[in-house]
Amino acid sequence: MMPLDEHTWVRLADRVGDWAQAQGLSLRDAVWLLPFTALLPPARRAFVRRGGWAPRIETVATLAPQLGPRAPAAAEAMASDAVTRRLQVAARLRGVDQGGWARRDPAGFAWAVAAVVDCADEWHQALAALPPSQRAGWAAA
Repeated sequence: MMPLDEHTWVRLADRVGDWAQAQGLSLRDAVWLLPFTALLPPARRAFVRRGGWAPRIETVATLAPQLGPRAPAAAEAMASDAVTRRLQVAARLRGVDQGGWARRDPAGFAWAVAAVVDCADEWHQALAALPPSQRAGWAAA
């Protein structure tokens, strides 16, 4: 494993700069994507020490928000996190009778929300276990 001291970062910055020059690219138009946020400061310091233009030095987490808004999910699509899925199911079940069930029987309503989410999670896991080519047929059956 290579140590990531300041000297190593300067050598990496030089290699990135040499690569960009060999490709005919200006570093100011390039993005150097690093795997961890903790690596951003030493990488940026290395380019400061190198002088001249530096590329944008980012991680997926720092770059993604700058690329624009995510496409909205379909209205019927389930969220990827459990808390939001429970909120979605509760909202849909409340819509069935304008929230009467949730007011009359909060414990039963909460149980039903959990049961629907658990069922949807199991269905999703079963579907994800299939090869993509078989998913549409399985879901339609």
